[in-house]
Amino acid sequence: MHRILGTFGAAYALLVVLMGCTATVVAARREVRVHSESVSSLLTVLALELTQMALFVSLVAFGVWLRNRAGYHKRVMLLATFCILPNPIVRLFIWAGLGSNIMILSSWALLVAAVVLFDSIRNRRVHPAFGFGATIIVVFLYLVYFGSRTPLWQHFAANMVG
Repeated sequence: MHRILGTFGAAYALLVVLMGCTATVVAARREVRVHSESVSSLLTVLALELTQMALFVSLVAFGVWLRNRAGYHKRVMLLATFCILPNPIVRLFIWAGLGSNIMILSSWALLVAAVVLFDSIRNRRVHPAFGFGATIIVVFLYLVYFGSRTPLWQHFAANMVG
């Protein structure tokens, strides 16, 4: 049953990526065209969300490829889920009246670290899928966050969506 649902899940993951990328680019385009005050912040969000989508689809594909190795499969799929988790976290922070992008990103990274730590304590070792995968997704999103705040990215992204 899990494999049958997994086929639908993989197709749904592609739909999530298509819709997520489209919504992100459309929102950025709208703000760039009206010269909104929040253009810079939205172009940072554009970089983060496109990276999240790329990481998500890559991890889902890797998880499907590792479907016969249960320990790796479940951890890689969990990491894929973590890649799309920052968006609900953003909404919680906005609802609570908190937050800057770096605070939200750090909260997300702490959540990833907590899950990896819990799994490592439970199994008395860091699983390679978590050790490598969690490091990649956290480092990538921090690099993208800081890179997206540079004038080079801001100019490139504004021209790309404008």
